Amino acid sequence: MLAAITHVVVDRWPHEPLSVLQLVPVATAVVAAVAAAISWRAVRQARKIWERSLLPVLNPLFDEDGLTLTLIVGNVSKTLAGNAGWAVLWGSRRAEGHVGSRYLRPDAYDRVPSVLTIRQGIDDVDGVAGPVGIVWCRRPDAQLHVWSTGGQSWVLKGIDVRGKYPVDLLTRLIDNDAATAIRESAATGML
Repeated sequence: MLAAITHVVVDRWPHEPLSVLQLVPVATAVVAAVAAAISWRAVRQARKIWERSLLPVLNPLFDEDGLTLTLIVGNVSKTLAGNAGWAVLWGSRRAEGHVGSRYLRPDAYDRVPSVLTIRQGIDDVDGVAGPVGIVWCRRPDAQLHVWSTGGQSWVLKGIDVRGKYPVDLLTRLIDNDAATAIRESAATGML
């Protein structure tokens, strides 16, 4: 059996110093590996940008005419905002509802007139304790994306919103006293 084993002679590095030409294949392989890693990162980044472009982005703004507070909800993305809703908290008062027909077209806006009445001498629209609003819609992955008039945004998973009401979002994200605020709008149901 030992006679059947063949011995292979392996070339070894020569005892003489290495020349630059002998290192070229190694350097080429290293440069190719770095280029492949950079290319993979660029493809991954392009995919993230593309996925983000498919998500709706809502922009809530307030407008007041001296008597009432109006909420303007704009969809500044190129995709449909589904199951869109809003909630406003102003001191000890709150209101909530759905945006239009619960869907907001791309690059469109919807005005929610007379969200709250401005009480003369009591409410200060531009003050520190001014109104705070949030708007939300469902993402394609069924998560709830929430934006505030203060510029913040949150992504909530289904388990965080299942069986909850809009006031629960206000309580969790904006102010703990929202649950005790007086509702000045018709009931809108669960999220």
